[in-house]
Amino acid sequence: MATKKPAIGSFLIYIESVKVRMLVGVAMLVISLVPISASGHVESNENGNIKQKINTMLYEHKNKEALAEAKEKYQRNQNSYAAGLLYSRALLANQQLEMAIGVLQELSKKYPGNSEIESLILKYGNYKKIKELESFFEKKEYEKSINIGQNLFYQGVDSYRSGMIVAQSEFRLGHYQKSIQIYEELIKKYPEDNSLIKEKKNIEMQMVASQASLLVKEGHWIRAVDIASPYFERSENPDKNIGLILAKAYMQGKKEKKAMDIYAYLIKKYPQDADISLDYMNALLTEYHDQQALEFYNALPVKSKSKVFHILGENLSHYYTNYIMTYGGAAASTKNYPVDNEVGIAVNKTFKKSALYLSVSRWNRFHQDATRIEGIYYFELKNGYDAYVGGEYSPENNFLAHYGFLAGLSKSIKNINIYGGIRQLEFTALSATVLSLGARYYFVEPVSLGLTLYYVPKTTAYSIMLSPEWNFNTKNRLYGNISWGMAGENLGVNLGILNTPSINLLVGDSYRVVPHIEVGVQGFLEYRKALYNRVGGLGYVRYWW
Repeated sequence: MATKKPAIGSFLIYIESVKVRMLVGVAMLVISLVPISASGHVESNENGNIKQKINTMLYEHKNKEALAEAKEKYQRNQNSYAAGLLYSRALLANQQLEMAIGVLQELSKKYPGNSEIESLILKYGNYKKIKELESFFEKKEYEKSINIGQNLFYQGVDSYRSGMIVAQSEFRLGHYQKSIQIYEELIKKYPEDNSLIKEKKNIEMQMVASQASLLVKEGHWIRAVDIASPYFERSENPDKNIGLILAKAYMQGKKEKKAMDIYAYLIKKYPQDADISLDYMNALLTEYHDQQALEFYNALPVKSKSKVFHILGENLSHYYTNYIMTYGGAAASTKNYPVDNEVGIAVNKTFKKSALYLSVSRWNRFHQDATRIEGIYYFELKNGYDAYVGGEYSPENNFLAHYGFLAGLSKSIKNINIYGGIRQLEFTALSATVLSLGARYYFVEPVSLGLTLYYVPKTTAYSIMLSPEWNFNTKNRLYGNISWGMAGENLGVNLGILNTPSINLLVGDSYRVVPHIEVGVQGFLEYRKALYNRVGGLGYVRYWW
């Protein structure tokens, strides 16, 4: 879930209205000038009235009218001192900063050494720097806005605005502590502005949320709780994002009740928040409360339900974890081998931290029939490991193994899942152990690639398999296998097992027609040198609940 930036309250209002506020401030500053200018020139009553008229226009934000009057007065009075100051103020009010500075520079030539003009040129130059600072901030060039803004802030140039821009730039770069430091200095300068205290608290919350979120990702849930809990459990108005991170930390530490209490509080306070609803549903599913998660979804307000449904990828299919499946397929071979076929049924039942898979299938190959009964139990271990054990049995004892056992172990490390397994097969006159070792790397969603090595010590058969997979969305999955090596082929009780150079290709696609029903197809091609080529396909229908 994306971390939201805190609202910056009066700062945004300030940025939008800053030109008006600044111009009013400048206008009021210069309105206080006495009728006798610094040059010693005494203004006539007529000029005084025009000046008062222009000042009134500026005060009432009639900037265009004021500029027209000031320009005419400046031209009529032959670039006089008072008219020049008035004209420069009107230009500034109309956001023509460069021209305003130009007018002041012309006056400085006419009145060299005039401290008032030099002071105004310096101030207008600083306003120009503030405008440049705003531009970098608006263009999200935060490093530049920090470098410029810090100089202006510590020089006292429009400290409020320059300080706010520096603080927000630091925040957007993730430099929370530096941002908080600037806010603390602003609070000392402007203690009457309560919005600064609010913004400082918002950034402190974001800093805590960021630190706790990182700790949860790294598996340090206890440290995450230590950091986040004071800001949530002891606050009069707990922060939503910190609450969500704290709940995830408790879920990671198997403290389900504490996590659910936080979710209950957040859902009550923010009933329309899709992010909270989605996190809560995922927490329920983590503890395998599948039915409760679906009931919660169905009870959501219509507006929230549509948002959650969109976040889920327009599909609730991954909220169903149990299934029953029927499947069947056939393959044709060269070398006058008969067409073989297979049909079967399978059931998968998911428990809180485990799953059980059972299947029964009927095979026909080499003019022989065989039945396979198979069961696999998947379960979690400590420290992020997963494992499985299982067995298979074929009563006919012909081309399928009479019985067999299998076991495996896997562990995910960041974007990589590493796995290995062993399978012991017992035929009539042969025992074979199949060893496997592999890894799957998960690229940017939705692509992953697996590499698996198989080896049979008894027959020295081996195979290397690449397994790309592409999950388009929660509805559609495309996958494939390509393998090559020296594969063993069981030709039946009488013919034994033969190793041959082999290449296998397989492409499959599964699609959720509706959340409860999935259909799938796969096609394959097998090459066995000096033995046969084989091509076939398989299809299935799976019902989820």
